[in-house]
Amino acid sequence: MATLLDDAFDAAALAKAQDEILAEAERLSALPQPEKTPFEHKYAARELLRERCKVLVLEIALRVNEATPWVRALLGEVEAVLGDIGYDVEEPHEADPCYARALEALAPGADALNDAGDPGADDDDDNAAAEETRARAAEADAATAQTIAAASAARVRAAAAAGPKRARGAELGAAALRALNGAAVLWQGREQSRRAFRLLKAAEALESLPKIPGAAAFDPATLEESKTKTIYYLAQVCASLSDGVSAANYCAQTLERQLVGPAPSFDGVTPLAWAKNCVGLARFFVDQGAVLDAMSCCRAGVAAARLDGIDGDPDQPRGSVVADAYKCWAQAHVSEAASQFF
Repeated sequence: MATLLDDAFDAAALAKAQDEILAEAERLSALPQPEKTPFEHKYAARELLRERCKVLVLEIALRVNEATPWVRALLGEVEAVLGDIGYDVEEPHEADPCYARALEALAPGADALNDAGDPGADDDDDNAAAEETRARAAEADAATAQTIAAASAARVRAAAAAGPKRARGAELGAAALRALNGAAVLWQGREQSRRAFRLLKAAEALESLPKIPGAAAFDPATLEESKTKTIYYLAQVCASLSDGVSAANYCAQTLERQLVGPAPSFDGVTPLAWAKNCVGLARFFVDQGAVLDAMSCCRAGVAAARLDGIDGDPDQPRGSVVADAYKCWAQAHVSEAASQFF
């Protein structure tokens, strides 16, 4: 019987086809969307990827051998992209099973995470008990995240080792992160914030492993982009969970990571949008009494807004951001003076 790695089947060709099909799907998804049929190109990308899934499923069914884990991982990689497309075309019901299959293939255990209750909710009348309950829950979530990260690394490493010349190890690791982040966004949209939080913490743990999964390291740019997305999503999810301190911490990390390279490129975010987020973070710091942090954010927000051609008119968006920053700056000074007086 022919196997994936013998002369009757070219496994290197399978890897090459995976590269080409994923690249074409990405190209199609990035095309400008027609006004009357806004998802036309994404639908085309989805059909291409669905056909790819059929090929990989057939290979798994016909040839069960030492290379099967690798092919299953390739299938998980495609499912992760299909999950993103399903979400992009506003079909979460299509995205959900794709992400679930991708997680099962690339991050075992993550597909079983749930939205089990609010830690400490039953102890709200006893603040100390509630905090203790939440602390224990946080420790449990952290341990689960580490377990999933380790399992994902082992799964990807084993899959890459089973492929030809350890093919696509880095790409499979990146696909695991893609599925974790994508599924988290999906469940956050369904108001299951704790489930989203647990998925994101698993992604964060995977990104932080000393040894990157797979036979080759992640592409540095891919890893940094994934980290920025994870942190950005965590800021939003923590805010939904009423964890303002953690949300502010992740927001600050996001703002810092968006300032990439020797010059402030803002990583695709406009200076004005970055400035707005910075001023919003400053307000939180004022409320928390972190005056110096608030002032730093105000200064950064004004500097960023001026990079966008600030005209000084408070009735215009750019001028409004600067005005808000100065107002927040004044509030920070008042807060600092009040703390010294009293």
